[in-house]
Amino acid sequence: MTPDQAIADLRTLNGILRTGSFAAPLKECREIVRGDVRKNFESESAPDGAAWPKRKPNPHDDGHPLLNDTGFLKAAALGVGPGGFDDVNNRRLDIGIDKSVDLGGIIAADVHDLGLENMPERHFYAATEEGLDRCGEVIGDYGLEKLLAGGEG
Repeated sequence: MTPDQAIADLRTLNGILRTGSFAAPLKECREIVRGDVRKNFESESAPDGAAWPKRKPNPHDDGHPLLNDTGFLKAAALGVGPGGFDDVNNRRLDIGIDKSVDLGGIIAADVHDLGLENMPERHFYAATEEGLDRCGEVIGDYGLEKLLAGGEG
């Protein structure tokens, strides 16, 4: 291979990665992240495994799981109810909770997730390190397949 051929091949590979659609692996990553969020709710713990602080004693407590009084916040976080959103295109994945939707707790999603004043942090809306690593593998594998296939497929 001549230097000119090598340069031409590198330009082709660069073009494949810069213009190719990564929507398919990003959709898979969306499901990985949402799976981790589901686990956070089920285990009542942060993505790093730290247990959420217990709720303060309350005589009116009905015993519902933490952050799941009405179910609206959890449904929004999992993208299966009002307030949850996602946008996947060829190069980007955006998932989140629309705080303008107030259905009993959604408006306070950040306060619950990050803590504020007298509200303890109960970090729920994030992937685990393993989930993030898996997303990196999914995207990397997809990019490698595209390169090996010459951008087709």
